[in-house]
Amino acid sequence: MFAPVCKHVLNSGGWNATPPPFNMPEEVHGALKHETISLVCEVEANPTNVTFHWTFNNSGDLSEIPSTKYTNEGTTSRLNYTPSTDMDYGVLGCWASNAVGHSKQPCLYQVIAAGRPYRLENCTTYNLNGSWVRISCVAGYDGGLPQKFVAIVGKRRLESPSPYWEFQMLKPAKVALYAVNAKGSSEPHVIEVVLKGVAKFTGESTSSVDMSPILLGLGGTATGLGLIVTGVLMALWRRHAATPAKPKPPQQPSIATFAEKGEEEDGNPDLIPTTALTNHLTGKFP
Repeated sequence: MFAPVCKHVLNSGGWNATPPPFNMPEEVHGALKHETISLVCEVEANPTNVTFHWTFNNSGDLSEIPSTKYTNEGTTSRLNYTPSTDMDYGVLGCWASNAVGHSKQPCLYQVIAAGRPYRLENCTTYNLNGSWVRISCVAGYDGGLPQKFVAIVGKRRLESPSPYWEFQMLKPAKVALYAVNAKGSSEPHVIEVVLKGVAKFTGESTSSVDMSPILLGLGGTATGLGLIVTGVLMALWRRHAATPAKPKPPQQPSIATFAEKGEEEDGNPDLIPTTALTNHLTGKFP
């Protein structure tokens, strides 16, 4: 026979025929204002005829919860709790007792202000190899509750414990990214994934360099052809410059030239006429 003990403490291995230590764990529950949450308190006791009562603690002020707010059945009690103001968030304690005595410590439930998580930010895509893509983001506020992350790619839903995914894509497509907790999902962060082998930043300041490998190959080919053509033209020019020019044949004096010279001699009494000189050489005299 023993007094009531919280069942989740028994399951965690913290109880062994003696009351558990006082640093027992708390269950954390997130709730919006005016949202009703259901808290279930279950104990182990012998005998099992148990009575319950609930308390609320906020900043050191301990108060009793009216019995009309909860129901008891055997070794289980259920409380429906609705926070209305900021002062309604705190720690709820479930106490139990039987014929042996009272529970040494309560089952504890912490109620915190919670909501949907914030939108993911600064998401970046990488084309790893061929059709494999990596996406990484920065998580926002979790809404006060544990969150996970979801990527919607076409009809596929990819879940991850961190804002990081690696998956295969056969063609460019838009991807919707979400943060999800018990209260719902964040606003989507939609990015367009391109398969070009370069990073594409999609955060607040967008700066990306898209250079297709095909364009790079064409540019390199054009540059190579241009260099080859230039080299051929330079070689032809140098060969032409090194070839010596052919000498012009000596020009034979014409009859007109001698006639002109004869006219010049007639006008110059100091010169022997060309006609006389020719007759002398040939032996002809007038």
